[in-house]
Order: sequence, then C-alpha cells, then structure tokens
Amino acid sequence: MNKVKNYFNTKKQSFNRYLRLKKKKKLCYAVDYKNINIFSNFISLRGKILPRRISKLTKNKQRLLHIALKRARTLSLLSF
Repeated sequence: MNKVKNYFNTKKQSFNRYLRLKKKKKLCYAVDYKNINIFSNFISLRGKILPRRISKLTKNKQRLLHIALKRARTLSLLSF
C-alpha cells in the first residue's frame, strides 16, 4: 500500500514541476521563422510544440507560432 501511495505522489510532483517551468510564457514579439530564440520557450524537450493550455497563448498566436515553426523546420533552421 505504501509503495502505491509513493508512486502516485512522485508522478504528481514531476508533472507539477513541468508545469511550473513552462508556466506564463507570453509571446510579445513578432512571430517570424528567422527568430529561433523565441521558439525555445514553446517547444518541449522532444521538439514538439507545447499545447495552448501550457504555453498560455491565444488561438491566433498559437496558429502563427505553428506556421513559423513549420517554415523554420523546412528551411532546416530547427530540427524535426
């Protein structure tokens, strides 16, 4: 019983730590595929785009970020 309880506590702590790191990142710059420094805040460690609920972006900003990331990847400025 004690092992099961510790297992769930560690999972919750690691998830909360992830959210705390990626919390409240706002996009206040102009979105451009050449500006790679902005993308590091909105990409996970595996290279995936973070969802809106974590990155706290609006629908339109998320769409612009998605298009810019695709352009940067096709021009090999970022890795797939």
